[in-house]
Order: sequence, then structure tokens, then C-alpha cells
Amino acid sequence: MARIGDSSSSDPPKPQSPAAVLIALALLAVAGTIALSAPGANAPGSAIAGIGGTGSLTAQSAMIQGKAVGQILIPKQCKARAPGVAVFHGPEDVKQVALTFDDGPIPNTVNFLNVLAEKDVKATFYVIGRLIPTREAILQREVAEGHYVENHTLNHADVAQGGAEAKAEIEPTTRMITEATGLRPCTMRPPYGSYAKPLQDLLEKDDLDLIRWDIDTQDSLGATADAMFENVKANLHPGAIILMHDGTDHTQITLSVLPRIIDYIRSQGYQMVTIPRMLGLETDVPAKAPVPVRPPPGLATPEVDDAARTGDSANQTETTPDTGISPTLEPPPLPPEGTPGQ
Repeated sequence: MARIGDSSSSDPPKPQSPAAVLIALALLAVAGTIALSAPGANAPGSAIAGIGGTGSLTAQSAMIQGKAVGQILIPKQCKARAPGVAVFHGPEDVKQVALTFDDGPIPNTVNFLNVLAEKDVKATFYVIGRLIPTREAILQREVAEGHYVENHTLNHADVAQGGAEAKAEIEPTTRMITEATGLRPCTMRPPYGSYAKPLQDLLEKDDLDLIRWDIDTQDSLGATADAMFENVKANLHPGAIILMHDGTDHTQITLSVLPRIIDYIRSQGYQMVTIPRMLGLETDVPAKAPVPVRPPPGLATPEVDDAARTGDSANQTETTPDTGISPTLEPPPLPPEGTPGQ
């Protein structure tokens, strides 16, 4: 089991400087806070806009369901340390754990961000590339609040065997995340947790660490809130990487138990950190200014995925522990995953 870390039709608009973007984000956070204190800001029937659709963080989008965004931080680039090597947990001599959320961004992702902001917790989001267009502002809020946005492929496809198909899943997603946030991903989580040497070789070339998990809440399979909590409670340990989802059919259950999970972890003396922080991947290089995202040709709109996600998810199977997207949009279930090279 690998371990990284020894311790805690016209030209696009010209990007602004990183300093200007960061100042703008800070001012917007203040604007959101002021708006909350204004008369009628939270009055019944008052309209509060959400993030999504415009690709920019506006004064209105800084308020999500009546709550100001969390503390604005200076996003920093991260850098892979052992590209292609499968990582299941972090250092086991430090009381840190990493909360990770897969398969967004979807509109409900902002509610996860609200909880994390209220609890002052930083997390890592493994996003689906095809869901990024029109939702860039969700990713921008994530990095502005100190979270990391990482690669979970373009279409939630099995990329274990590498090759041109895997390259077409991973590299456009890396590019779109970088364009949307100004931060290049330094890690990748393969859908279904499925990987083999061809994928590891590709990730080595693409300079991406391969991140798995060692606590699976089973939320994508419909686990109850109590079952998810007890799973985390029973398996919590230093260096744990906890798998949850903000983009499945069952996100409301995950969202409902998330505060309880956070409170328990904190009560046991653990700090919750991002994957780059846990594995020592952070650098001192600040984020670049976001630029317009260029989706791959023929990419389906995110709304297609939202429509499918509201359907019946009873066909999900336990043979695919990291399913994420509705089965109507996924390839046939994979056989039980292995851990090649481990």
C-alpha cells in the first residue's frame, strides 16, 4: 500500500492578474457578508441567487441559500510527488484525515460548500469534466475557500487500461479545471477505483498522483446516514482518506450526515485537511487567473446528467464501489477491482 509524505468566434478576454482576481474575491466575500446584514436579506420570500451558469463569482453568487461564502484564502498550486503510484492513505503518524467528494459539480454541491464553510473544514473535490461547463463558478468558490479541485475523468469512465481513451478522459479534464480555477490538478482518482499499470504509466507522464481511499462511506450505494456515520467511526485512523460523493443520486443523505461526521472526527482530535496538504503536495506558487473554459467538441451539457440523476438508482450494484453517476449514463458494472502492483 503506497504512502506519500512524511508529515503533516472572437478572442477570449485577457485574463486579469492573479492579484486582481484574489482582491476581487475578497471584496465579493465582504459584499456577501454585508448583503446578509441588509434589511430583508434573509426575509421570507427574498430572492438569493446561487452559484452556477455564469462562470464567474459575482456578489449575488457569493451568497448561497442565505449564507456568505467561507473565508477567502489565497489558492496555491500543488505538485505531484509520486505520479502514477496508488495512494490509499496519508501519513499514519499525524492525526489528520482527508474528506473527499466525487462526481460533481452539480447544483447541490453548493450546499456541501455551505456545510464545510460553517464547520471551517477544507476538503478535496474530484470532479467530472463534462459537468464543468456553465458551472465554473462552483469550482472557483471551492478554490477560493481553500479546497482543492482534482481530476475524476471527463465522463466517469473506466480508464484502468490507459491508452488513447484514457488520455482523452484525463487530459481535457485537467485542462478545464486549470482554466476554470487557475489551479492545475496534481492528483487523479480513477472512477470505480479501477487502475492498472497502463493507467499508472499515463499518470506518470501527465504528472498526476493516483489517489484511492481507505474509508468508503458507501453513500453512492444508498447507505443510510447512520450506516455512513458508523462506518467512519469504526474505521477512523490517522491518515485516513474518506470517500464521499457530492454528485450522486444520494447526495441529500450524505449532506444530512456530513455535519455529524465532521463533529465526530474533530471530537477525536483530528484535523481535516485537503489531499495536497496531507500528502505534502502544496507549493508556494499562487493560482493563475481563471480563463474561459474550452469544452471538448461534442461534450454533452451538464443538464443531461442532472435529468438522469433524478431517476431510479435501484440498479446500482455493490460490484462498483465508486459508481457516482446514474447507471443510465455509465458503462456496464466492472468486475471486483484489484490493486495491481500492490
